[in-house]
Amino acid sequence: MLIVRADHLGMCFGVRDAIELAIDRAAAAPLTILGDLVHNNAVLADLRAKGIAIAHDPAHATLRHDGYHPVIIGQRGHVEVRGLTEDLDDFDLVLDEQDVQALAEHPRIGIAAQTTQPIDRVRHLVALIRRRFPQSDVRFIDTVCQPTKQRQDAAVALARQSDVVIVVGGAGSNNTRELVSTCSRHCSCVHHVQTEADLEPDWFLTAQTVGITAGTSTPDEIIDRVEERVRELAHDAIRP
Repeated sequence: MLIVRADHLGMCFGVRDAIELAIDRAAAAPLTILGDLVHNNAVLADLRAKGIAIAHDPAHATLRHDGYHPVIIGQRGHVEVRGLTEDLDDFDLVLDEQDVQALAEHPRIGIAAQTTQPIDRVRHLVALIRRRFPQSDVRFIDTVCQPTKQRQDAAVALARQSDVVIVVGGAGSNNTRELVSTCSRHCSCVHHVQTEADLEPDWFLTAQTVGITAGTSTPDEIIDRVEERVRELAHDAIRP
């Protein structure tokens, strides 16, 4: 069995820098982070073990807009989306074509996106909004982060060459779920796991190529353990 890792997977530099900064600041003085720094339980547990408190009051978030009606492309209830919209009196949230059809017309529309949304979905919805309101001044600010774009592209390439794809990431990680969705469009056997304990031997009985990718909040050591366990299961599957 061939095991292949995606060209881009796991933690991006932004996540690594944020974690390192939090740990460094917490060593010098008590630190409280507003919201989950990452959607990965193992990482959050490690931060708490280092004395870092995590609060979930979004009252401190702000968002400026200069005369444009805000439209956010993102998942309703997601902590990042709540942070973008909590202080806005009037805004719209869209995630599919039906949401776009429900929008009211405004002279000026400003569009931003949850940073972990697939860029192809974002561009598609922006184009729909522009077609729906040709007389409006529609301004789109591309807020999808570059590592997310790279991981989505790499996931497509991985899924196309794999019989089974394992996507490693926290259950609450939106970008991990989006990777699962993306891979599922190109591979019929895709599984989302949080750790190596979630792997099932039956997944690999007939697989020739297994692909592994991971969300941006997944630590390298968890990816390594998942790959090691896949190799063990693959060895068991071909044992006479």
